[in-house]
Amino acid sequence: MELGIILLAISLSMDAFGLGISYGLRQIKIPILAKLVIALISAIFMLVAVIVGNSIADIFPAIFSKVIGATILATLGVWILFQDKPISYDLNKSLRIDFIEALCLGVALSIDSVGAGIGSAIAGLGTYLLPVSAAVFQLLFLTVGTLIGSKTQLVKKVNSRVLTLASGLILIVLACFRLAFS
Repeated sequence: MELGIILLAISLSMDAFGLGISYGLRQIKIPILAKLVIALISAIFMLVAVIVGNSIADIFPAIFSKVIGATILATLGVWILFQDKPISYDLNKSLRIDFIEALCLGVALSIDSVGAGIGSAIAGLGTYLLPVSAAVFQLLFLTVGTLIGSKTQLVKKVNSRVLTLASGLILIVLACFRLAFS
């Protein structure tokens, strides 16, 4: 179960990694306070989603819940495969993400976590370790992505679409494993 939670948290944080690289390449700074705000918002969104998902799972029989949850995860994975690149949230063009921009960015990066959180809770991954994991990986990936982007020009050769595809595929694979092995 912990591996599933980690894979889900990684999948939901890959867009933060890609965004961090993009911001690093453009020399947009994301202060630690802004990163913490983004991670906190991610944790809150995921916590609410897990609570809702667990409530739904309590209503339906286990096998039905597992199928619904896996379907939500797979659908979200497919949706992510067709997403466009994220827009910039440096709204005031200051090359520094401030508190309000961090709030907007946190919500934007966390929207997909609601569906995934509900789906994973219904599918049986509804532990409260998930919000913490999502926040930690969001913070880690955003920090590492920004650092890599700001320190190297080699990243310009990496197509951001690869990260989006990987994120979607991880959710689809996780959904398949939930159906096959739980």
